[in-house]
Amino acid sequence: MENREIYAYATLNVTVSYLVPALGKLQAIEYAYYQLNEGSIQLDQVNLIDESGVRQPFMVDQVESIDWTDAAFSENSNLFKVQGSIQLLLRTKIDSQRDKLALPRTTYRLPRSIIKDKTIWVIPTKRMPAFVHVMNQTLEWKIAKKAEKAEKAEKAEKAVKVLVQVG
Repeated sequence: MENREIYAYATLNVTVSYLVPALGKLQAIEYAYYQLNEGSIQLDQVNLIDESGVRQPFMVDQVESIDWTDAAFSENSNLFKVQGSIQLLLRTKIDSQRDKLALPRTTYRLPRSIIKDKTIWVIPTKRMPAFVHVMNQTLEWKIAKKAEKAEKAEKAEKAVKVLVQVG
C-alpha cells in the first residue's frame, strides 16, 4: 500500500509595520521594498500557535505578495514606520483526511513576543533579518481547492497506470 503524506494548505495574510531609516516617505517605502520583497525573503517555515498555545509548523510554499502602502515619520531620529501587507502560501502535514476537515475550525496565529504583548515577526532575508510589528493577521484555509487538485492528479495517475497495464 502506498504511504502518502497529506497536507493542508492555507494563505497567511499579515498586515505589518516596519521601521526603516529614510529622509522621506517615498525613500522609506522604497527601502522597505528593497529589504522585504518576494525575492529577498528566505523563509522556509513559519511556526504558528493555536488558541491553547500549541505550536504548529507550516512550510512556506510561496511568498504570494508583499505590498508597501504608506509611511509615516516616527518619533525616532530619521526613522519612518512603513505599513504594508505580506501574503504567504503555507502547507502543514496532517495525519489523516479527518484531521484535514477539522483544521479550518482551528485558529492559528504568529506567537506574541515574550517581552511585550506585541507580535514581532523576525523575517530572514538575503541581506539581514527584518523585524516587523504584526498589526493584523488572518489564516485562510484552501483545503477544498488543493484537495480537488490532488484528487484529480491522483485519478489521472491511476488512469495512466491502467492504460500502461492494459497496453
